Amino acid sequence: MCKLLSPEFLRVDYNSDAAILFLSRGSAIVLLCLYASFLYFRLRSHRYLWQEDEIVHDPDDDGDKLPALSWAVHFLALLAIIGISILCSLYLVNSVPDVVASSHITSTFVGLIILPIITHLCKYIKTSVIAYQGHPEIAVSMTLGSSVDVAFFTLPVLVLVGWVINEPMTMEFELLETIIVVLSILVMAGFIMDGKSNYMEGSMSLGL
Repeated sequence: MCKLLSPEFLRVDYNSDAAILFLSRGSAIVLLCLYASFLYFRLRSHRYLWQEDEIVHDPDDDGDKLPALSWAVHFLALLAIIGISILCSLYLVNSVPDVVASSHITSTFVGLIILPIITHLCKYIKTSVIAYQGHPEIAVSMTLGSSVDVAFFTLPVLVLVGWVINEPMTMEFELLETIIVVLSILVMAGFIMDGKSNYMEGSMSLGL
């Protein structure tokens, strides 16, 4: 934290690239503060607003429970999962430059669009199944939660990590990416404001 507040980090050269970088870092700090406020709002102060989004278990379930595992087994399983995740992440990150060079797309698009789709594919399938079972409000809540996590946590953290390791990363988007984000927000706002949907809005969401 002291490094982030040091004079060499706060010094800004008044040109377009430096100004964009400075604004991106400031926006990252603001977004993280908003994300912390959102977590407190959802988990503590206004938790009751999300209680109705909980999935009701099937009453026909026999209720059989698996035997409880010891804390040592949980700890070892956690270490194994973390190790596998690190290896997969390293392989995935090392392959990004080759993908960017061969497909002629920006690294920002890969990091904010392609990687979230790949890493959250199971969650997307689960959301689709829940919506198909007649719980669209839960599906929308899960989708918004994933979007908030990426926009208010993942992206700001990456910007600040790049700041610390002296690897500039900005929030500057290309025109096409900006248009897609704006259209996605408008379509999702239509879902939330009227509390219902139709096949046209669903088709627009799939198209986006």
